[in-house]
Amino acid sequence: MNDRPYVSDPNTWSVDSEYGVLREVLLGHPGHFAWRPLSPVVRRTMANLEKIGIRFDSELACRQHQGLAEAYESFGVRVRRIPADPELPYNMSARDSSAMTPWGPLICSLQPVWRRREYTSVYRFYTEAGAPIWRAVSAGHFEGGDLVIVEPGHVLLGYSGERSEQAGAEQVAGWFRENGWEATLVPIPVHFVHLDVLIGIIGPKLAAIATECLEDYVVDYLEGLGFELIDVGYRDAIHLGCNVMALGRDRVISLAHNEKLNAQLRARGLDVAAPDFTMFTYGGGGVHCFSQPLYRDPA
Repeated sequence: MNDRPYVSDPNTWSVDSEYGVLREVLLGHPGHFAWRPLSPVVRRTMANLEKIGIRFDSELACRQHQGLAEAYESFGVRVRRIPADPELPYNMSARDSSAMTPWGPLICSLQPVWRRREYTSVYRFYTEAGAPIWRAVSAGHFEGGDLVIVEPGHVLLGYSGERSEQAGAEQVAGWFRENGWEATLVPIPVHFVHLDVLIGIIGPKLAAIATECLEDYVVDYLEGLGFELIDVGYRDAIHLGCNVMALGRDRVISLAHNEKLNAQLRARGLDVAAPDFTMFTYGGGGVHCFSQPLYRDPA
């Protein structure tokens, strides 16, 4: 365990796992956020508004997002922000437009037309902070929610075709392999949008995973690495049940409605923060979707 005081240095921003102690995180600004039919999840919400009895509330969304920021800060994580842009209401989904790697930030290529220019704001953030860009996706589309850094040396890359594409996933996998990592591609059902909706790494050798929604080889792969897998059912997964953010040292940020998983994690002795995030989960994203780790202690 690294007990030295953390000193922020964008030149060293990197992660080599999903569970190393999180020191800095990138969030967006929710002020321009609104539900748009960008994914099957939000299209389902918008088609059923009257039946489920919910409406988008911008003020509530801002309060809920501030609650997420405060949860991070309560655990000693420094929060940074992507600049707000009224033309990019979804650029607060900080997981998609870039992805942190062991070698620095990867600039992603987003598929939805409404979101393709988000790379401009995140590129500006990194350059103004002084963080060297590692790579930028140029083969097809690849979005950060499809990059799951399982542990040092092992990475999973998802693609559905509607968002990330095989060509983009192959390109990023190739860069990891050039650096000696084992990179495995995982095709996913389109309605789950990204791989981080199906797999949530909780800590060393512990993951929440929607086993019935993934091929057996993915389950076998994780079990072969020695992971204990907490099964998350289909209905919970579609409501972002796996989309949690590990902070290291047995701490995790989940969602208030993830009652079953939260209870299982607490029974294992984990410290679980579970903010209400309904304005965003109904809009297609969870805690992991809206958070980009900038620096984690090496695992």
